[in-house]
Amino acid sequence: DGVVESLTAQRDAASASLAQTTASLDAAEASLTALTAERDAARAERDTALAAAAAATQAANEAAAQARPRRTVFGGCPSGAGGTSLAAAASVVSKYGSGSCVRQFFGGWQPPNFPAGAALVHASYAKSSIDIRSILDGSQDAAITAWAAGIVPPPGVTCVVEWMHEGDKKVSDGYCSLGDAVAAKRRFYDVVKAANPALLVANTLTGWIFDTRSSAHVTLSEWGRCRADVLGADFDGIRPTVLPYPNFSPAQVAKVQEVVAAAGYRHWAVPEFGAPRISGDDGTVRAQWMLDTGTRFAAADALYVAMYEYDSTPGYKLTAPLEVSAIRALAV
Repeated sequence: DGVVESLTAQRDAASASLAQTTASLDAAEASLTALTAERDAARAERDTALAAAAAATQAANEAAAQARPRRTVFGGCPSGAGGTSLAAAASVVSKYGSGSCVRQFFGGWQPPNFPAGAALVHASYAKSSIDIRSILDGSQDAAITAWAAGIVPPPGVTCVVEWMHEGDKKVSDGYCSLGDAVAAKRRFYDVVKAANPALLVANTLTGWIFDTRSSAHVTLSEWGRCRADVLGADFDGIRPTVLPYPNFSPAQVAKVQEVVAAAGYRHWAVPEFGAPRISGDDGTVRAQWMLDTGTRFAAADALYVAMYEYDSTPGYKLTAPLEVSAIRALAV
């Protein structure tokens, strides 16, 4: 009996010790759980504070950027045949001065030219060499990716790229449907930005579509579905034979800005601007018209304005000293 009592006592003591140890472990686990919760709460508070600080910094930077006056970049495209070379691009900077913009047209996926002194380059690629079907079916994706990834502008130079400018004209000419044009533009943007996010992608339309008298005016919201950074408006399609020169109205510019806001684009620009010199004008009237209209574009915060000077009939090229001086004055 004494042995049984002794073993029972040892068992009870062991059970008590186990219970005490279990209680201690439970207390420790509860304490650890509380500490973990405190740590997680502290981390969440820290992350929230960091996110708030980052958002505040971004907002401050954006506000500062908006407060800074941004100079509209003026320039043009090379005149003469075969204006796709670096020398042709350099001729634009030579004509309008350092800090000007250069607009060039290309066939295949040729790298843009970056002449010394250019502040912005807009490289436009023609649908005649790169058919819309090859964009839509993805067969151009690899070529676009390699081309876009290889574009490295000099420091401080903005590069704008575009496939198939004036899409509304291509639709009205019967080249493609509006739906296919929008789909192809969206795919081009997605592939370019995946390969090189620093590039700006343009979606350029004719200036006429922004006029309420245009039958295509009602399609502007659909064109706004094209993904892009820059909405281009080509104000060069009117060729009067008698004075005055075209009045690209404030209402048209306001409509451009309205589409920019609705589509979430970052900028608007005038990749093609001008009108042929009217007979009897020695350049004086056209120079003043360009100066006045260019000033309005700049006041409306256009990112850039490029004179259209490719060879054509009638000719758009600026040859009178007063005309060139007007654009150089805007480019300062």
